[in-house]
Amino acid sequence: MEAARMTSHKLSRHQLVMLRCSGFDHKDGNGFGVHLMTASSWRTARSLVARDLGWIQGGHPNGSDLPGLFFANHNGTAITHPEQLAAFERRRGAL
Repeated sequence: MEAARMTSHKLSRHQLVMLRCSGFDHKDGNGFGVHLMTASSWRTARSLVARDLGWIQGGHPNGSDLPGLFFANHNGTAITHPEQLAAFERRRGAL
């Protein structure tokens, strides 16, 4: 399934919550990090990564001593923050 065609009704409640918690960074159009503290949050983050809606940095499962963090990418923020991403894309295109 293409990430560009992904809509909120095709995601679970947990996936939507994680995308919303990631928020929207006006500097790069991606989300902020969501701390992965439980097995269920790791499972949710991995499912979003598999759908090309974000990425994971750090965490013991990834061989790091740093805390695991999930970040929504542009595909992820397009679902939960479409107006803000569109404004970001317009600003980026004007530069």
